[in-house]
Amino acid sequence: MQLSKLEIKGFKSFGDRVVLHFDQGITGVVGPNGSGKSNIVDAIRWVLGEQKTRALRSDKMESVIFNGTKKRKPLQMAEVSLTFLNDKGILPTEYSEVTIARRYYRSGDSEYLLNGVVCRLKDITNLFMDSGIGSDSYAIIELRMVDDILNDRENARRTLFEEASGISKFKLRKRETLRKLEGVDQDLSRVQDVLHEIHKNMKQLERQARQAKKYFEMRDMYKSAGMALAFVTVQSRQSVQQRLEQQIQGLTTERTEVRGKVAESEEVLEGLRRKMAEVEHLLASRRKVLSQKQEAIRQRESEQKVRHERHQLLRDKAESLRRQIDQDQQQNRAVASGLKQLREALAETEATTLRHQEEMTQARAAWEAQKAQLTAQQQETNRLTTQLRQAQDAYFQLTKRLELDAQQLTTIRQELENSTRETDRHRDRLVELEADISDLAEQLAGQQETRWQLQEAENARREELQRTEQQWEQHRDALARLHRTHDALRNEYKLTRALVENLEGYPEATRFLRKEESWQQNGSATATRTPLLPEIISCPDEYRTALEHFLEPWMNYYVVQHDSQAQAAIALLDQAKRGKASFFVLDRFQGYASRPVPALADAVPALSVVQYDERYAELVHFMLDRVYFVTPGFAASDVPPGQTCVSTDGKFLLRAYSLSGGSVGAFAGTRLGQAQRLTTLQEEITQLEAEQETLEAEKATLEARRQTLRTASRQAEIQEIEQQINSRQQQLAAQRARFEQLAGLADDQALRRQELQERQVQLQDDIADLTPDVDQRKAQLATLEAQVQDQQHVLEEEQALVAERGEVFNQANLAFHQQTLRQDSLRQEIEFKEDSYEVNEQRIQDNQRTLVETEQELKNLLEARGNDDDGLKALYEEQTAVQEGVNEAEQEFFAVRGQSDALERDLRDLRRKGEANDALLQELQRKLSDTQMDLATVRERLSIEFNLSDLAKLDMPEQYVGVSEEGLKKSVQSLRDQIEKLGPINSMAMEAYEEIRERYDFIESQKRDLESARQSLVDTIREIDLVAKENFLSTYEQIRLNFQKVFRTLFTEEDTCDLTLVNPSDPLESKIEIMARPKGKRPLTINQLSGGEKTLTAISLLFAIYLIKPAPFCIFDEVDAPLDDTNIDKFNNIIREFSSDSQFIIVTHNKRTMSSVDVIYGITMVEQGVSTVIPVDLRELV
Repeated sequence: MQLSKLEIKGFKSFGDRVVLHFDQGITGVVGPNGSGKSNIVDAIRWVLGEQKTRALRSDKMESVIFNGTKKRKPLQMAEVSLTFLNDKGILPTEYSEVTIARRYYRSGDSEYLLNGVVCRLKDITNLFMDSGIGSDSYAIIELRMVDDILNDRENARRTLFEEASGISKFKLRKRETLRKLEGVDQDLSRVQDVLHEIHKNMKQLERQARQAKKYFEMRDMYKSAGMALAFVTVQSRQSVQQRLEQQIQGLTTERTEVRGKVAESEEVLEGLRRKMAEVEHLLASRRKVLSQKQEAIRQRESEQKVRHERHQLLRDKAESLRRQIDQDQQQNRAVASGLKQLREALAETEATTLRHQEEMTQARAAWEAQKAQLTAQQQETNRLTTQLRQAQDAYFQLTKRLELDAQQLTTIRQELENSTRETDRHRDRLVELEADISDLAEQLAGQQETRWQLQEAENARREELQRTEQQWEQHRDALARLHRTHDALRNEYKLTRALVENLEGYPEATRFLRKEESWQQNGSATATRTPLLPEIISCPDEYRTALEHFLEPWMNYYVVQHDSQAQAAIALLDQAKRGKASFFVLDRFQGYASRPVPALADAVPALSVVQYDERYAELVHFMLDRVYFVTPGFAASDVPPGQTCVSTDGKFLLRAYSLSGGSVGAFAGTRLGQAQRLTTLQEEITQLEAEQETLEAEKATLEARRQTLRTASRQAEIQEIEQQINSRQQQLAAQRARFEQLAGLADDQALRRQELQERQVQLQDDIADLTPDVDQRKAQLATLEAQVQDQQHVLEEEQALVAERGEVFNQANLAFHQQTLRQDSLRQEIEFKEDSYEVNEQRIQDNQRTLVETEQELKNLLEARGNDDDGLKALYEEQTAVQEGVNEAEQEFFAVRGQSDALERDLRDLRRKGEANDALLQELQRKLSDTQMDLATVRERLSIEFNLSDLAKLDMPEQYVGVSEEGLKKSVQSLRDQIEKLGPINSMAMEAYEEIRERYDFIESQKRDLESARQSLVDTIREIDLVAKENFLSTYEQIRLNFQKVFRTLFTEEDTCDLTLVNPSDPLESKIEIMARPKGKRPLTINQLSGGEKTLTAISLLFAIYLIKPAPFCIFDEVDAPLDDTNIDKFNNIIREFSSDSQFIIVTHNKRTMSSVDVIYGITMVEQGVSTVIPVDLRELV
């Protein structure tokens, strides 16, 4: 298998359709930077299914579409196709030529084609699996991928080994199997959840079926007990009501007398309170004066205490000041003695410093003079050195120029000989190319005319096919809608028929009579069956729930014509012990005249919306006369007396004397008009089936037409002629390019020969002129070298003298600065001592002044203490007088308050008596209200539960005569509790139970199938791992040996390399490490190698893989860029060696690589922004 052809249109910089043909051998792709060379590699990678935009050097997939230039508009589609010759049957298909194509539109749509037929990416991936061809296989290698392989970025290294060992398909199968296993596990989880839910529902339905029968039996017993309890309750509550009314009358009289006494006592108490307030005011004023006197005494005592504490503080302060003054005077005497010694030491230091300064000045002058002499010698040395360097440069330039001219002269002579031979060969080739170009132009014109005719025919076929497919899809969608509607109606019909035939939700007696054909036909073989009330009445859906709520008490009634039919049914039920049934007898309604229906705002009369047969008109009018349907928010107070209103949602029912309602069940409104609905459903199903047959016939016709148009495609002929045209165009362009190239080469060679001859004469003259100058420069250079050597000796002697004088100066300078520092230190210490003496003197003066002030303040405090004692004694006498007045006021206040408290106690007793009477009266009134409420509750309960609103008509059932009220309550409560314990009753439970049981068994069998499938998938995964591991290890070992062999070929026989598995226990997931040691190096990691060594190492690994499983073709995109000329030759040699088994396509800038290829495709941009391909077959130029 080999790559045959690449077609590109609208992909990146290829705005026009470009075709590249590939033959056996090596194909080179060359061109300047930015011309679009790498876009060819991107196109091949893209058509093979690359999905990562980063790998295509783009930020989004839309960027691969040609975006236009200044002169061209952007294209709307990118298309690339790749053709392979499958002559060896490597690809699993019967075609000998396989073409894959990919298209991408700016709208975001894309498609893949396989031999012109639309397919999936998965189909293309599966086709090339394990063939060594793919968007991420080792068949396409870019320079950046070399680094990816060596660094194992994104597991690139392992991907190569898996592709070579052929385990990619195993890993793909394993991933698919794992996905299936995950799906099976999810299905099992869902099935188990469904089974669990169904099992719960099944148990619940079974329990509901058992509860239904028990519920109806207990409901009858509850009615009898409730009637008896109501009778006893009414009798007892009426007697209690009379007794309570008498007691309330007596308590009302007593309450009036108590309230009069309370009023008299409150008037006397008010007078005592006023007097007590006056006395309390006098007591408060006297207490205030007493408080002021006490506060003055406390303040005087506090001031006296503060003066005492101040006196003690001042005594302590005076003693502290005396001690501080003595201490400061002693310290000043010591400071004065230290100052005298420091001043004497400073005088001695200043004399020593002057002597060292004179010595330093003399040393510096001698050192400076010696440095000046050294500088003069250095300048002379630099001058001579500069002259020597200039002479050396001049001699070197002359020598180099002479050698270069001689070398150029030899090269020019060789070029002149080669140019003469090339010119003769090019002239012969130009004559042949002119004849070939003329023939190709004539063939191309004929093929283009044929292509235009075929395209016109194909466009017409496509338009008709598109119209036919649109019509076919419209019929298909219409049929799908009809099928869904038909299935829904069919299911509804089956369910409704089952409900009608089995009377789901009806009592056992009703179902029994429906199955008795003798009673149903009433002795006549042709008579229709006896209907139930819901079967003769129907209404629009929006009123169905409301109507069923109103008719709920009569929904189980049969409608018969005569009394004899009802009596016969009753006899059958009694004979079979199947319960009771109720009947409407039409004969009894004859002559019934309905009353006029008054208009009611926001309400709809029921008779205006129901449908029924005319023979049931009297019955319907009797039942629905003055019945209205109202909205859910309708106010009950707006209903006139004697009218019945039902909310349209069925949640409340308002009768003349009662109001009932509550939640609505899920099946509410489904029992009315079921028979009429069956007829309507049957008609709709028949009509839908007829429409389906018509559409099926039309669809079949369109399908046949569509298949005919598809098979009549001329695309293959168009593609074939386009291939021929492209081939001719390329051949013509190639021949013209060769002609122009050869003509230009001939002209260039003629000019080049003339230039070489002129240059040859010029070089000969230059060599003759340069030879004497070289000898002269050589003699001058020897003289200057001797002078520079003498000057170097003189300079070294001067440098030794300067160093000696500098050392003397440094010693003198160091001694001078040491004395200067000591002198500064003594001055600073003297200043510090003087400042300390002054501070101490100032502190002594301040402390003496403060001591005098403190002693004077002590004297003043002693004088003030005597005056405070006399004032405090006078305040104590005034406090005693005020205290006597306060005591007198308190005695009067407590006397008045005692009288008031006695009267308040009497008043409280009267009020408690009145409150007790009020409480007893309220209790009696509450009991009376409760009794009346009990009677109203009994009346309401009888009306709601038993449809009995007149208590006078209430009778005691015989079986409960003599039973106490408490006993009846217990019986009623027990029955009510038992009914409530039963919970909601579902009359359709048994039928639903059977249905859910069948579903449970079916899902249980599905669960077993899923468990079996899961085990099969687990076994498959285990088998895949075993086979993949064996294949991988075998291939890995062969690649390892080949890698060592190829590595030594590209480097030397002494160089070493190896491959190792990081985790040998898990080879299918283990990382693969590369060890390479070229040229005796021992790098710790592969990254320590040079760029060229890394590239050769990666190439060694790639060709080691090719030895195991050669790819049909291999593309290298500028992989040779890091290599030097020696390694380029090695690279080209190994490619040439492998080119017998595989095709090689090399994108390069290297001239050595270009010279080794068989065919070159030059990529250029004749028009700015649009890439163009120019092919050159170098084999024809040899």
